[in-house]
Amino acid sequence: MSLPNIELSETVTGALLLATQATLQSLELPGLNEGRFHVRKALWDTGLTDFPLCLIAPASLGVDWNAGTNEREDITHSISVAFVAAGNRTADQTNLGLLLHWEERARRRFLNQVDMSGLVLPGGATINRTNINPPSETFLSAAMRIGWDAQYLIIGYQVREPRT
Repeated sequence: MSLPNIELSETVTGALLLATQATLQSLELPGLNEGRFHVRKALWDTGLTDFPLCLIAPASLGVDWNAGTNEREDITHSISVAFVAAGNRTADQTNLGLLLHWEERARRRFLNQVDMSGLVLPGGATINRTNINPPSETFLSAAMRIGWDAQYLIIGYQVREPRT
């Protein structure tokens, strides 16, 4: 049985993944040209070798039961962003300045933003604002063990979505 093909842009989370990718590309981060930003199902892939990369994946959904209206829900769509360079499997300063630069530029662009360049979300959903959630030290340690130098952040999009 073949599954139906539903494009990313037809889902709220998918549209946010693509918007995150486009926004990060627009920052013109040094060393990361347009083809280096990849939307994926998950950040992990031990087969990756063509560094540097920016990996973008869905993280989690959260519902604020005290927010929203009778007709709309406030949902937080979390998007993981990992900036990855080839590592040397040590905790020294190799690539650290560049990775921190990429992370800081992204964080500044997404922290407490509402304007996402005219982004239209499926079903009439609207972005209330964005925030940055704390990164996972577990990811950074695991990345180093498989030979990646990485910097990681989670972008939370607070979205008001129709209940139907």
